[in-house]
Formats: sequence, C-alpha cells, structure tokens
Amino acid sequence: MGCHQRPDFDRPEEHGRVQALCFRCHGRSGPSIEQRTDGQGFFVDREAYRDTPHAAMACLACHPEAARYGHAPQRTEACEACHTRHDEKKAHDAHLNVGCKACHLSQVRPVRHAETGLIVEQRERRPGELTDVHDFMTEKDLDGCRRCHVAGNSVGAAAMVPPPKSILCMPCHAATFSVGDTVTLLSLLIFGAGMVLVLSYVFSGSLPGNPRAGIFGKLGVLLGGIAGVVFSGRIWIILKALFWDVLLQRRLYRRSPLRWTVHSLIFMPFLIRFTWGLTGLAGSLRFPEWAGTWMLLNKNHPMTALVFDITGVMILAGVIWAFLRDRRHRRIQPADLSRQDRLALLLIGLLVLVGFVLEGVRIAMTGSPPGTRWAFIGYAFSGLFREGETPTTLYGYIWYLHAGLSGAFVAYLPFSRLLHIILAPIALSIQAVLDHEHKRKSHG
Repeated sequence: MGCHQRPDFDRPEEHGRVQALCFRCHGRSGPSIEQRTDGQGFFVDREAYRDTPHAAMACLACHPEAARYGHAPQRTEACEACHTRHDEKKAHDAHLNVGCKACHLSQVRPVRHAETGLIVEQRERRPGELTDVHDFMTEKDLDGCRRCHVAGNSVGAAAMVPPPKSILCMPCHAATFSVGDTVTLLSLLIFGAGMVLVLSYVFSGSLPGNPRAGIFGKLGVLLGGIAGVVFSGRIWIILKALFWDVLLQRRLYRRSPLRWTVHSLIFMPFLIRFTWGLTGLAGSLRFPEWAGTWMLLNKNHPMTALVFDITGVMILAGVIWAFLRDRRHRRIQPADLSRQDRLALLLIGLLVLVGFVLEGVRIAMTGSPPGTRWAFIGYAFSGLFREGETPTTLYGYIWYLHAGLSGAFVAYLPFSRLLHIILAPIALSIQAVLDHEHKRKSHG
C-alpha cells in the first residue's frame, strides 16, 4: 500500500511518489523486455522526460488505469480534462474533429478513425525501445500544417493550406478579425479607396454659418455631433431606429411588402449567419466550456448544417426574384430611371452557389461525417466528387474562388447601388433624430 495507495494530487510530493513507482519498471534502467512476461513494456528516458511539459505531474493524471494490476491495455485521459480547447481564432472550425495528440505529439501519424471520423494519432510501438511519446510539442515547435495538408492524404485535409478566414468572411462565417491574406488586403484597399471617394463628395458641401470651413473643421463638427448624440438621451432614438428600420426594415415594408420580402430574403440570411458566427467566435474566446459554442462552430452539427443551407437557399431565392422583378420593370419603366445593380446581385448569387459547391467538396473530402446530411444542398453536391485525391486537391482552388468572389463584392460595394448598406443606417439615424426634434418642438 505504500506504492499503490490512492494518491492525493493536492500534495506536490505525491506526484513524485507516483512517478517513482512507474519509473521502477518503465524507466530506462527498468527490467529488460526479455525479463517481462507480457512482452508489451516500453521505456522512458527519465532525463529527457524532465524537459517535457508534463514532467511535474503524476503519471496517473494521464494514465488513470495504470495503478491497477495488469495495466497493459488501457486508455489515456482526454487532454480536455485539464486543457481548454483552442479558440476559433487559433484553431479554426476546420480542426474541431482533430484530436489534440494528432497535432501535438511528435513521431505520430494522423489517421481518420473509421467509426467517429475524428483525426487521431497513430504510432508504432516497439516494445523494449525508448518512447518519445511524452515529448508534446508546443505551438512554437509544431512541424507545420504539412503533417496533414499534403496531396493524397488520408485524413480529409486540403492539399493546399488556405489562410484563416479573415474579416472578409465574417458576414457569413465564424471568422477572425485578421487581414493577413492577399485577397483580403486587396479588397479592403479598393474598398477603402472607394469610401474615400464617397466621403470626399460628402465633405465637399459647406457648413451652415461657416461656408469656408475646411475638411478638418467639417470633420470636427461631425465628430462633435456624434459624441453629442452618443452621450445624450438621443442615442436611444437611434438604437430604436436601427432596430425597426435597419434590422426589421419597417419603412420598406410600409412602402411595399413585396419589395420587403425580396430584400429580406437576401438581407436576413446574412444577418443570421453573421450573428451565428460572431456568437460562436465570442463563445470560443470567453466560454469555451459551453457545449453550445462548439455547436455554433461545428459545420457538421445538424443544426448548424441545416441553418446555413436554408439561409443559403434564401439568398439565392432572393437574388433570382430580384433579377426577375428587375427584368419585368425594365420593360415598363423609363430608360433614364435608376436600375437594379445586376452585377452586385450576380456576385452575391455566385458567392452563395460556389459556397455550396465548396461545402460539397469538403463533405466528400472528409468522408461525409455524421450530421452532414442536414446540409442538404452541400451533401447533394458532395455526390459529384469521389473520395480520394480529387476533393483534397480541388478544395483549395474552389476556396480561393469563393474568397475571391467575397473580395470582389466588398471591393465593388462603394461603387455599387448597394452602398446603401453603409449609408442607409446613417441616414435613418439622422432622420430619426430630426423627426424627434421636430415632434418635440411642435409639442413644445
């Protein structure tokens, strides 16, 4: 019982006592493999083990069944028992099915589990030889993405390593506020240049009572007015207008319920996706222990898969409906009347359609994990791609096509009629304040 009594891990000396017990057999100076009866023993270099991340812990913390008699076949404790999952910013949703040890253990080979579809580690055990399985690699020591992301891999990883989903992807996906990839940088530069042109036109006007005010004077008046509204009771007027007239589009509905329906089919799915992804990102950063966080980020979860495919279908339906309405109206409207921005609609439609194809390639590439049938459009597309090298090779190219369409839409936004996405909330907020002031004075 001096060796086998239950350890009290709250006492630091207990960790050393358990290690001493285990190293009596598994240390480098332990009995040779010929002296053992089970033929399954392996050895650990005690000096090398002292430099590993878990060197100060008792062996039973990771090998909870190692203290029982006859402990050759046993499970190891899940890493999540002590460690918190990586957040979305670091690991990204594509790695939710990847086990910790498949990445962080040295000298292992990632494989896809036949039943669960999870990516787990596989290693060759050579009884009697020293094992380096305890040499967990930190983020700085990882051997890069090429452990999985190579042509012809069997774990369902893309051969081409795409960059993390950037701020460009946030309107539709759980993404981070990164801007490091070329597509994002170029699109934001063009978008920024377009907004400078828009603002230069806005600031070309003159201020009442000060017609000679320069750009900085106008900017100062603008910022002062914004601060005056934010730190006053009028902020609630603006928030109310943003809710009713921007999110729910009340004014548009009053004008035309049909136009409101077409507009909502495109706008509402983006709002749902953005809220869904942002909640998942925030949850992974603040509440990683909440199961709902990982449901929101897991593309293969039935609820997530269903919601994203339904919203994608809604957007496509709205785009097609808008095209048909514009085509009919062009026949009866005067030629000089403002037309529907067909290029913007085309970019949105292609973006969603390519997204469905990309989802199908991902499902085929990863072996149709459980839950992917709920992504009914993507699952249907997955039947067009056979498993093997084709999906893993094709995925990267379609990913960049999808990202390029996203970048093209954002870059085109300041030059299109969809600029109202940015300007309308500002105009409606100003109008709400003016209406309130007018009512107050009229009742004063």
